[in-house]
Amino acid sequence: MKVPSTPTITAVKVPSPITLSTMKVPSAPTITTVKVPLPLTLTAMKSPLTAPLASPSDEPRVELQARDSVTQLKEGESAELLCRVRANPPAHLYAWYLNGAAVVQDSVTVVRAGRLSLPSVRPHQAGRYTCEATNIIGATTSNALHITVLHKPRCAKGFQSRSERVARGDTVRVTCRVDASPATSLAYTWTRLTDDGRETLLPYM
Repeated sequence: MKVPSTPTITAVKVPSPITLSTMKVPSAPTITTVKVPLPLTLTAMKSPLTAPLASPSDEPRVELQARDSVTQLKEGESAELLCRVRANPPAHLYAWYLNGAAVVQDSVTVVRAGRLSLPSVRPHQAGRYTCEATNIIGATTSNALHITVLHKPRCAKGFQSRSERVARGDTVRVTCRVDASPATSLAYTWTRLTDDGRETLLPYM
């Protein structure tokens, strides 16, 4: 019986040295740092709803003027007063006063906000006028303007007509009081009404 021979081992020669290939891994991403100067200033935008009013004044500035600067008139003539106002925000309310009392519109007085018209001036409309203008900041009263109304003499109130009984021989004192503008250099004439209805001119003493 034939015994198998010892197996033959063949050595393979590996060249020296062994070269290994290395794969490059991409480097980490570069982070750039930006330096911000301190202190950092942030600008806030204003909302139009909260923006303040542009240069509001404390109160209106008011000046009272007469058209054509006419402050002396004859009874029956016309006059117009102007209330000049500078205000921010604008004035929304006007008031007129004569000698401190409120002026109301009637048949001889026309009130239109900053304008007061006297189409046919009467003696009772003479005096010291002022106007007052108001806005949301406050109210201001104007300078005073004095209007003079010239008119002929007329009996003062309470002296239009008086009647007294006296005995024959008694002394009687009669007083004549009148309203006039101007009230200087007045000339008086006295007459007496007789029983038969005739007027007799009395001598001036």
